Amino acid sequence: LPTLLSYVDQARSEFPDALYEQIRTHILETMQAVQPANDGSERFFDYVREWTEQPEAEPEDAAPQPFVPYERSRGGRAMPRNDAAPAFGAPKKKAFQSSDDRKRYAWSRLKPDAVEGFTTGKEFAISGLGKLRQTLERLEEDFPEIRKKPVQRSRELLTEIGAQTLFLQELIHDIEFIVKGDEPNYVYWSERSGRRGARMVAAPLDIAALLHGQLYEKKRSIILTSATLSVRDADAGDAAGLSPFPNRRIATVPTMDLSRHQQPHHDDDLKPHPKAFEFLKLRFGLNYCQPEKLDEMLLGSPFDYADQCRLYVPTFLPEPGGGREKEYTAQFSAMVAELAIASGGRALVLYTSYSALDASAAILRTMLVPEGIEVLAQGRDGSRESLLSSLKSGGRRVLLGTSSFWEGVDVRGDALSLLVIHKLPFAVFTDPVIQGRCEMLEAAGKDAFLHFSVPNAILKLRQGFGRLIRSKQDRGLVVLADKRVITKRYGAAFLRALPAQARTISNLDGLVTDLKDFLGS
Repeated sequence: LPTLLSYVDQARSEFPDALYEQIRTHILETMQAVQPANDGSERFFDYVREWTEQPEAEPEDAAPQPFVPYERSRGGRAMPRNDAAPAFGAPKKKAFQSSDDRKRYAWSRLKPDAVEGFTTGKEFAISGLGKLRQTLERLEEDFPEIRKKPVQRSRELLTEIGAQTLFLQELIHDIEFIVKGDEPNYVYWSERSGRRGARMVAAPLDIAALLHGQLYEKKRSIILTSATLSVRDADAGDAAGLSPFPNRRIATVPTMDLSRHQQPHHDDDLKPHPKAFEFLKLRFGLNYCQPEKLDEMLLGSPFDYADQCRLYVPTFLPEPGGGREKEYTAQFSAMVAELAIASGGRALVLYTSYSALDASAAILRTMLVPEGIEVLAQGRDGSRESLLSSLKSGGRRVLLGTSSFWEGVDVRGDALSLLVIHKLPFAVFTDPVIQGRCEMLEAAGKDAFLHFSVPNAILKLRQGFGRLIRSKQDRGLVVLADKRVITKRYGAAFLRALPAQARTISNLDGLVTDLKDFLGS
């Protein structure tokens, strides 16, 4: 705005006096409207921050707490999952307050003082933003006359002002929508942002119909492709997790006529198991498509996992969680140390939380550093890129990583020969979107643990497993340290999703011996 005012002043002689005064007045009014808009917005978000930080006492007539999935026993009772987070509002926890400073809300459940605070703050914000938008709109109306005169950068400045006007319009709408907080297909929360900031978030819980209506129905053809779209390996069929896959083969990409978009592909050799894509089809809205328009293909891996890889499930470790986390971490870390010494480092260990990584890192450093093996921990020893660069350079190193290392890691050759997976990667149930989706499934009469938690964890596990074998020359060992894949009824589904046959082993010495034999170390 100061720039526009300066350029208009420079071209003053080109404008009639009345028009010049009108344009100048509109620019100054817009400049004066900026501070009230900023003040109103700050007042609103200051209240959001204050409310987010308040511990909220649970009222006597509180609605049921947000759902946390549990594994259901065969007899129908709900059995707590070992690593499930407690429900919001559980004893010794702040109601609707997650560990990362998020607080869920619904307008219908806000207390009167919160309703008043949000309403007052919203009115201040929208009043200031609305006045600023009005002044910008009046200024936009002056631009046909401004463009007729030799005003510098007039076209560029008009574009910028138009963008700001649109932004303010959308911001006002978003504030109205998010404070109202009553759309059933959305979950709402507030969270701290930085030292003094706060933000409010509204996220859709089910995007299936949206994708179908706004994407699939508007395109002639769409290809969805990834290595981890299926919850089953291409050759698993109905095999149990520990039994050999009956049709193991190395995949070759078939020749396809891409002009056949109106004729679905029905090669029985490539037809996937009926449940292979079921989870993603429901999540992405592909179930809304007419069956004759939906073509599926599931290829096996191009790698010879029977020769290149071994997958072990150590049964000598305790199950994670269940009040034995400290014991599990100690035994797990001791196992990793012995394996890393046997492999000469060259290892990647994947965790599901920073707390587990930090606890394990402290133990591993005391055991591995004296052996000349460097321990690199995410969040402690450099950026993700620098840690990966160190691992790729080879040598006696062990890299410990969390969520971001489960995907997008491509370390080929001898630099990575050992992959250890700490736990099954079940989602964190303090995430408002995950909680909301689980609640939606339960309200529809579905088991959220089996229909959401397990398939999501399977896809994540497949991503993690894929970090080891990246070329036809790679060889290595995968240790899946969570024996729930053996002891729980859902475990076979995880093993069916992996391209290597799992082997159980009952003692650490045997595992170390097998690693040395396989790697020739």
